[in-house]
Amino acid sequence: MKWKPIEEQLEQCEQCFDLFDGAFGLIDKKKPKGTIPTEQLGVAMQSLNYRRKDEELTALINEWDPDKTGLVGHDDFMKIMTRTIEEDPEHQLTMAFRTFDPEATGYMSAEVFRDAMLSMSDSLSEEEVEEMLKEADLCTHPSHADLGEIDYECWIAYMLNPSPPPKEEDDY
Repeated sequence: MKWKPIEEQLEQCEQCFDLFDGAFGLIDKKKPKGTIPTEQLGVAMQSLNYRRKDEELTALINEWDPDKTGLVGHDDFMKIMTRTIEEDPEHQLTMAFRTFDPEATGYMSAEVFRDAMLSMSDSLSEEEVEEMLKEADLCTHPSHADLGEIDYECWIAYMLNPSPPPKEEDDY
């Protein structure tokens, strides 16, 4: 899944909330409009590709529904999702790399990538960065190979979930 700007992600959260609000409003006519049942919070988050452990969901529900109404309002849902997105490692890494990609192309040269990795971490050695560049080469789209550019969004996804990245042009 390609990374999306937070505004776009929050728009998806809005749409998700509206769907859940409407659907559960049809099921339970007594449910106040503009709320979703707390027991559906995890399902709503999962539909947005944010999975939480049961204990994390319980903590969220306790934090955002301290009166135990069994409902989460629109504003609270959006605050939960904003925090969830901002705490997401993929979001944080992408934002860090975006500082080295002012045109937001999703690509950076191997040289800029090397400099970025060395500037973002005091603990990485030159050898470790070179190894990362070899792994990042897996995320070089064929149309950018001659340019020596790395798809850093692909690389971030690979580093967070080490499985072979897509190589077919349709995946880019």
